[in-house]
Amino acid sequence: MGHFFSDGSDLIGVQRVLDIRHRSKFAMLTHIKVHKASQFFTMYLNTMVLIGILLFNITPIYKNISSGAFANYKTENVSFEHSVYFELPFDYKHNIKGYLVIFIFDWYMSFVCSSCFSNFDLLMSLMVFHICGHLLILIDSLKNFRKPTKIVVNNIEYEWYSEEEMKLVSRDLRNITIHHNLIVEFIEKVSKTFGPILYLYYMFHIINGCVLLLECSQMSAEALARYGTLTFVVFQQLIQISIVFELLGISSDKLMNAVYSVPWESMDNPNRKKVYIILMRSQRSLAIKAVDMVDVGVQTMALIIRTSLSYFIMLRTFA
Repeated sequence: MGHFFSDGSDLIGVQRVLDIRHRSKFAMLTHIKVHKASQFFTMYLNTMVLIGILLFNITPIYKNISSGAFANYKTENVSFEHSVYFELPFDYKHNIKGYLVIFIFDWYMSFVCSSCFSNFDLLMSLMVFHICGHLLILIDSLKNFRKPTKIVVNNIEYEWYSEEEMKLVSRDLRNITIHHNLIVEFIEKVSKTFGPILYLYYMFHIINGCVLLLECSQMSAEALARYGTLTFVVFQQLIQISIVFELLGISSDKLMNAVYSVPWESMDNPNRKKVYIILMRSQRSLAIKAVDMVDVGVQTMALIIRTSLSYFIMLRTFA
């Protein structure tokens, strides 16, 4: 943050901003809400992963039990069902030893793949929750900015900051600038670090959504049991993280409106210039972008779902 204040005293302001929860009662309440929301979301997402893994892998087990494959595994006429099939040099569809190897491997890969996507969703969601918490605290600081003193000149009442109040106003505006800068820099780092991953993540949802819809279009009990729940979970995951990212855009709009509520007309010129700088910076969108091109949010989510449906209809027609 040294490029904002050349005297080096900005480090004290940064430390004060980082300890944001003790700034006010609202800041502490927001800190607690973000903490509880993060805890609930973590438990919810891990529960969804566990349910998804169980439903995806239990269906083949049920079919093997129903067909009597486990009871007659010593004969050569049995055929074992798996959640995922591979092209391997040994027989795992009719041999019990090969079945056990692939059975364990399928559970392991289901856990690894589900954890990779769910942990990415969880990491991004938690970061957005904390960013929104900081934005709410910043908005509250702007809305509850210290009020000027009322003075009477020639029987006309004015609102104006005194000389001592001007120093406090300058300090408050400086802290708000530092806080807003920290938020903007963090969002830029998140976009730069996770932008390519978000792009691949959305491409995965386009392709995977199309394939899952094609599998479910068979409308058989087996296809719906195996792929129906998985399709619901995948689309729910896409909608969920898109809504979470949309919170940034909503908070960004509230920030712009909050800057206008600052009583700049009662300040001297140096402080008015600081308010003007904050106002100009608040006009910039705080949305996280995939590879600096695509805004991550509800509109992109709707576009992905429409694209998946279009490809699904095309493949269905060819089939």
